[in-house]
Amino acid sequence: MGLLDQRNTNIGVIEGRFIESTLKEYGERVMKGSKKIMVERGFSSPIWNRAKVAVNQNVLDYDVALAQRFVDMKTRTSKGYTSGTKKRPPGKKPKKHHPVHNKIVMGHKKHLVRTLSFGFTEEVKQQMKELED
Repeated sequence: MGLLDQRNTNIGVIEGRFIESTLKEYGERVMKGSKKIMVERGFSSPIWNRAKVAVNQNVLDYDVALAQRFVDMKTRTSKGYTSGTKKRPPGKKPKKHHPVHNKIVMGHKKHLVRTLSFGFTEEVKQQMKELED
């Protein structure tokens, strides 16, 4: 039996529903955590509210503004010159960072992997079958 045939069987459909519901829950938690920290840190511009989460065919799409990723970085690389061509020592410079992306995504990712690996138990199969009926 091929992989496509296995997905179309009753167990494959139930497993797909479990994965989809788990991914939706993960996406909601990431969005909620990110928005909570952004409110605490004073991010009020509309550019920060563009984040979207969508689950389609067991794939999670998480779209955020590119600036949100850069706000999360702890250092920046300096070439050693300023706009006035004044020489400064090059290298990594620490900057103020706000953990609005990586910390939240990676923290919830650990839980997601554990849930997808070990969470599809007989109880879950029964619950998904009951939802199907």
